Amino acid sequence: RTYEMFKRHESESVLGVQITSKTAEEAGKAVAILDKYSFDTIDLNMGCPVTKVCRNGGGSAIMKDPERVYDTVKACIENTDLPVSVKVRLGWDKQTVTCYEVVDAAEKAGAKWVTLHGRLRNDDYSIPVNLEMIAEAKRRLSIPLIGNGNIFSHRDAVVMREATNVDGIMVSRGALG
Repeated sequence: RTYEMFKRHESESVLGVQITSKTAEEAGKAVAILDKYSFDTIDLNMGCPVTKVCRNGGGSAIMKDPERVYDTVKACIENTDLPVSVKVRLGWDKQTVTCYEVVDAAEKAGAKWVTLHGRLRNDDYSIPVNLEMIAEAKRRLSIPLIGNGNIFSHRDAVVMREATNVDGIMVSRGALG
C-alpha cells in the first residue's frame, strides 16, 4: 500500500516525500530506497509531536540531540542527489529549547532549507507561535527558512512574513479547514 502512495498524479508537477526515523542509519537507508522513485525532494520530519513517533526516538524527540540531527541529515544526503530539507519545532519542552542548535546542525550537514514550527513539542495548538524565535533562527541561517504554525489565512501569512522575514510559509493544519 505504501508504494501506491509513491505514484505521482498527473496534476503534480512537484512531488516530495517526508520521512521520520529512529536513527541516522535508518533514515539513510530509507532515503536510499526513496531515491529510486520520482520524488523531487525529501523532507526529514523532526518536528512531529505524535507520541507513538516520539516514543521511539523519531519526530521531535530527535531535537533533544542536535548532533543526532546533524548525523541524520548527513546520512540522508549521502544517499541521494535530491534536495533534503528538515522540519523542526522550537524544541522538546521549556527545558529543552534547541531550535538554534538544531537548525545550525541541519545547515552544516547540508540541508537545503529548514521549516520551523514556532511551538515546542508539548505546546498545545492554542498557544501562539513564537515569531521572535522564528525571526532569530532566520537571522542565524544562510539557507532558506520556512515559517510554520497557525497559518489559517492570507493575513496570518503576511503577519508571519513581516515579523520574521522568513523565505516562505508552510500551511499545515490550516489547509484542513
